[in-house]
Amino acid sequence: MEGNYGLAHSGTMKARVASAIAKAAEDVRNESDSTTHHAERFTWATGILTSPTGPDIEADRAMWLVVQNATVQASGEETTDNDLQFTVNGLVNFLAGVDETTA
Repeated sequence: MEGNYGLAHSGTMKARVASAIAKAAEDVRNESDSTTHHAERFTWATGILTSPTGPDIEADRAMWLVVQNATVQASGEETTDNDLQFTVNGLVNFLAGVDETTA
């Protein structure tokens, strides 16, 4: 499989995205209560981390978003953990259902 389609369906990439989602969720649980949209983000993070399949299910939802990142596209399976984490962190509000048009 090649390109975005192949990346979005890569089991290895999905496992890495699930790990990045779990880390992002734990970071949200530890962020300040004064963080913009903290309540919505905290609810999302808690749901992810309290479900045994939460990170995997969220990775399924996020894969097409992750592979749209230019760095991920260029590096493919060789994307660094740091770049992947950065990409996932940038999606947290969207995944948490936060309407950023009102922020």
